[in-house]
Amino acid sequence: MKTILHLGLGGDQFWRKQSGQWLPVDPPKTGSVWVVSDLAEEILTEIQVPRLFGSDRSGFIGRQLTSRFPDTPYKTSLPGPAQGGLLDRLAPRQQTLLAVDARQRVDAALDRVGTKIAGMWTTSGLLAGLGLSRSLSADLFIVLLGEQSSRILFVHQGAPVISRLIREASTAESVSSEITRTLRHLENTKVVERDSAKLPVLVLGQDPRIAEALLAMGMAAVPVPKAMRGMGSGDFKFVLFELALKSPPGQLAPLSRRTGHVAAGLSRLSYAASAASAGLVCWALFGAYAQLRLDGFDLQQNRGASAQLGQQLTGLDKELAAYPVPVGLVKSALRLERDEILSAPSMPKQLQALATVLAVNPVLRLSRLSWAVESAQTPPCAATTQAGRTPAPAPAANSDALTVLPASRISFDLQLPPGMGVQARTALLGDLAQGFTGLAGLTLLQNPALSQAPESISGGSKEQPTEPSAYSWCLRFANLAAMAEKPGLGKP
Repeated sequence: MKTILHLGLGGDQFWRKQSGQWLPVDPPKTGSVWVVSDLAEEILTEIQVPRLFGSDRSGFIGRQLTSRFPDTPYKTSLPGPAQGGLLDRLAPRQQTLLAVDARQRVDAALDRVGTKIAGMWTTSGLLAGLGLSRSLSADLFIVLLGEQSSRILFVHQGAPVISRLIREASTAESVSSEITRTLRHLENTKVVERDSAKLPVLVLGQDPRIAEALLAMGMAAVPVPKAMRGMGSGDFKFVLFELALKSPPGQLAPLSRRTGHVAAGLSRLSYAASAASAGLVCWALFGAYAQLRLDGFDLQQNRGASAQLGQQLTGLDKELAAYPVPVGLVKSALRLERDEILSAPSMPKQLQALATVLAVNPVLRLSRLSWAVESAQTPPCAATTQAGRTPAPAPAANSDALTVLPASRISFDLQLPPGMGVQARTALLGDLAQGFTGLAGLTLLQNPALSQAPESISGGSKEQPTEPSAYSWCLRFANLAAMAEKPGLGKP
């Protein structure tokens, strides 16, 4: 449970909220205590700060606090209003300092606290935080009513200027007269202009006579903001207790007084971090365990599949052993089918290519045609070179290519029309030879166009040779289709 220690004119009292109400309690033995002071020694002062940022600014403000309040460690700076441009918001030129110049009184009260101290806040600082509300005027009197005293705080342009503690019961006459005295002081010190517009007053308390007295003075009482209505249960100092429990800006106690509370906070953070780390480790272990289970399940499935494949292979081995044909013979038959039958040249495609050349001249007559797969031992049309024949091409460097990819040869006889002149016959045979050599993979082994003697077309008185009845051709087709199917064949 959170406990408040209130330092006031009536003495020191511990308070704790129970069942929605603030009740006085005995000093706690455990937990942390939030201290709220309402003393006459609460001092406000405003300083000018150069345009500094970060540690330079905090160092400058710290030196100002030490020089202006050397006799008390209970001092701090208050946040200012968010006004102006970005630079004015990040590093305002004016800064309000707050201190409690009652070191012995505060030290004695804090020494009697038998547990951790969360921090110390003043009534002036908490009221100044209320004055920053955007729903309130920038220039404003804030009056906190009490049974034995009242507090008057004046806020100018959103920053607290003066705070006064009235040591008597809060009555309409005393409050109105003290507000008037405070206003005269502000006019004399040139904080506000004399005979200026009447300033609004925020009264934190339930005394309608004070509002009537303010109206008689020409000052208007502004309504309490909605956020603070009903928080105080009749006494608005409880509103300040609620604010202090949120640890707002304006904490004055030095770190030496708050060591236990700060250490406990760091311990809670470390415990939370440890719990988070433990949770992450557990999550990682759970993920790893789940992955291991999945891996084990996959391993069992793989083992089952391997066992099933082994059974199938065993069955195949038994079937092969029971088959009457030896396995080696089956492999040789498959190799023979692949190397000899499937790799044989295509006769229809080669004859179709031959027909495309012969169809150019319809007067030609085919009297004989022979197609055969070439043999490596006795290649056809490979006799010694003579007239009408071209040398057969030499075998490839890899002799296996001829065996694995057998070529084919085509030999045929062509009859030309009778009575064709020598020049016409020679030209026709030359065109045919050129057409045959244009076919892919074809080699002319016997070319009748070369058998026409030069003198047969020279003319003159020499006797012309007798025209043959047919011209014999011999062609060799390479097995290009099988090469395309086996691109690696013949390579080293």
